Amino acid sequence: MSVELDEFCTIFFSLDRDRNSLLDDEFFDIQQQHITYGFRQCQNPRDKVYGLLAIVGDVSDLDLWLTPDYSHSESEVFYDATFAMLHRDISSLKCLTGAQYGPDSKKWASWVCDFGTTMTQRQSDLESNMLMIYDLFNASMGRRSRWETFMTWPPAADEKPHQVGLGLTGKCVGTVAVICEKNSAESDERQGKVFSSWMQASGVDFDQCSNERQCSDELLRFWRTILGGVMSAGQDQTEYSDWRRFTAEALVWLEPFLSLIQTGEPTKTFALDRTLLVATGARCYFRTDDGGQGLCHPNTKVGDQVWVLHGSNVPFSLRRAVLGDEEQAELRPRDAYGVGEDDVFGLKPDFVDNRTPYGHYYLIGDCYLDGFMDGEAADGTDFVVLV
Repeated sequence: MSVELDEFCTIFFSLDRDRNSLLDDEFFDIQQQHITYGFRQCQNPRDKVYGLLAIVGDVSDLDLWLTPDYSHSESEVFYDATFAMLHRDISSLKCLTGAQYGPDSKKWASWVCDFGTTMTQRQSDLESNMLMIYDLFNASMGRRSRWETFMTWPPAADEKPHQVGLGLTGKCVGTVAVICEKNSAESDERQGKVFSSWMQASGVDFDQCSNERQCSDELLRFWRTILGGVMSAGQDQTEYSDWRRFTAEALVWLEPFLSLIQTGEPTKTFALDRTLLVATGARCYFRTDDGGQGLCHPNTKVGDQVWVLHGSNVPFSLRRAVLGDEEQAELRPRDAYGVGEDDVFGLKPDFVDNRTPYGHYYLIGDCYLDGFMDGEAADGTDFVVLV
């Protein structure tokens, strides 16, 4: 069988399995299916959304946003799909995790998913595993998301930024002070060099730590961070998705990890290799201004803030957005608008926003921040608007 035919059959039977599962009332969300098929190409970027509708279950409640309409711009379709994901899982921010977020002139807002991005097969695999790992954490301690949409009216030109916003509550838990190079996972030798630079940034003295019995609290925190707070329990390729939280059992992997750094030789430990690939692949190690450490997407910069937002199991990195006075005045809560006495939709004449001044931020991406993955900052009530 040719490679092309084998690939076609794999896709065909995958789609057939998904559709049969839908008959059994199994639910597939848009985010999961986008990641699963995100490395496939299509001629029209809008079909990165519309092409998924047949395999995401009953979308009748989302007809307002997801009825295929090719007169809509790509930016509008991606916004509608992101809004539909938020609406379907209304108390959670899981749909905002992944590498498809951040400021981009092609999108209406940083929190709008860039469905048009074509992933590689490896990226699809990494993202799928990160979705499974997401459910192991509880950064906001189960506090529900009560998001609020902001908008300008009348709508601005399609390419104009800051015309839609997403209001959220949470707490800032640190500011990025140091960020290291990305782990591209190109080879064992290259990974060893990257991890070595991460160790130097951590300040941990590994020369005195040759095995798990010599593990200090400082080393333990770094090791837990490098593994993203999790560990794979699988022993071979058939068990790659068996994830659990980090435990002291992972200390037995320190010796092969140090050997990887010193020699560039593979660890020959499947569970360790899988954990390192998923936790650090296409991610950067960072330190916060108060000594915290974590893993983030490579578009994060020094000065970005780390927030625990209500409704999310993991923290997010946010960047201050500087809006002009006119932009701030135009971007108002959606409930500030309505149909007036003249039957024209617009700003309500009696609307007053009584909230204390709030900041505007760009969503950069989800992250891991050691010490803030289990509700340590769930009491935050600061209001922010993502643009």
